[in-house]
Amino acid sequence: MKELGNLVSARFGKTITNRRDCEELSEQIQVVTSHLLSYNTIRRYFGIVKGQFKTRRQTLDILSQYCGYNDFTDFSINYSLENNWLIKNQFYFELIAIEKESIVNLLKKSWNTNKEIFTYQIIEVNRECLRRKKIYLFLSIINELKFQIENLTYSDQLQVAQGTLIYLRGIELTRSECVSLANNLNFQKNIISNFVDIQYLKEGYYAELVNSAIHFADSQTQQFFLCIKILHNILNNIFLNDLELPILDESQHPILKGRIIGVLYWAKKNNLNGAESVNLKRLIKTHYHYSLFLEISTLGILCDDMELLEELICYEIGVFTLDYQLMHNQLFYLSKCLVYMTHKNKKLTYKSYVKINPKNVSVSHRFLFDQHLPVIEEYLNM
Repeated sequence: MKELGNLVSARFGKTITNRRDCEELSEQIQVVTSHLLSYNTIRRYFGIVKGQFKTRRQTLDILSQYCGYNDFTDFSINYSLENNWLIKNQFYFELIAIEKESIVNLLKKSWNTNKEIFTYQIIEVNRECLRRKKIYLFLSIINELKFQIENLTYSDQLQVAQGTLIYLRGIELTRSECVSLANNLNFQKNIISNFVDIQYLKEGYYAELVNSAIHFADSQTQQFFLCIKILHNILNNIFLNDLELPILDESQHPILKGRIIGVLYWAKKNNLNGAESVNLKRLIKTHYHYSLFLEISTLGILCDDMELLEELICYEIGVFTLDYQLMHNQLFYLSKCLVYMTHKNKKLTYKSYVKINPKNVSVSHRFLFDQHLPVIEEYLNM
């Protein structure tokens, strides 16, 4: 009802604070709607009279009609949609000018109105900044909106990170731009640490961003960057025995834990110093989480490590949360296909293959399916 009160005040032309305002508004309402709403009712509605009062539905209907709606039901259904429409249209107007203060103010308004719209708009702003090569404006905007980005749901944070970083694929960065991005703490924590574009990590731009980082937002970010550096070595067949290994601890995010466990497993398998005591089964059992499967199975598929994948596919996918089920299920069934192909079991391979839908996989992992599905289909004579 607060929105309706604000709209009534906007239509009236000023904030309603006293008896005289209420009397004038009562007269206006009668002229506009042909309904009489007493000034006392209006005083109670706007809290000018002290006390607890329940607003009658008839009062809400008349106030809604004064604001141009059929009744309160019509207002409740359509006001939010219309308000969102106005925000969206103003946003596109501001995006053309891409002036920082206006953009930031509008995004903060979107945050307060509809966080789904905010998520969509911050991605659009990030892309437009990057498209125009306004790297420093981009960094300035995400610094201003640090609170809003960090308080999105985790799935929306992933969406912002993915939508932003994918756009960097086709952009050539100068050395100074690369260093500025890599060492911006908000970019590290809220963008890079929420998305890894594996295919392009191998090809360069992402690795360059990671290798340029000197200062880190926190210890988790530092460990995350270290894992990505090692992943870059794995993808490019660079084996360094004196490579620093990441450190696993209880406070880390499950995605980071999964990546670290995968790296430690790989280090032990390749006889790197410091990984001699790694026990994969114990680590998985101790830290198992839906994110753990995603991270370690990705490493297993990348390295064609059927031993690792066979260890993972024994876990039930039912433990995954709804947000993650679609993507994790696809990797789960792809892992099964690869393992069953190794065992030359066409029946089980086909049974897992028919459950795969690459559309449910994020763009960062889709190339794994592009790479392996044709091989599986050839094996199945499809």
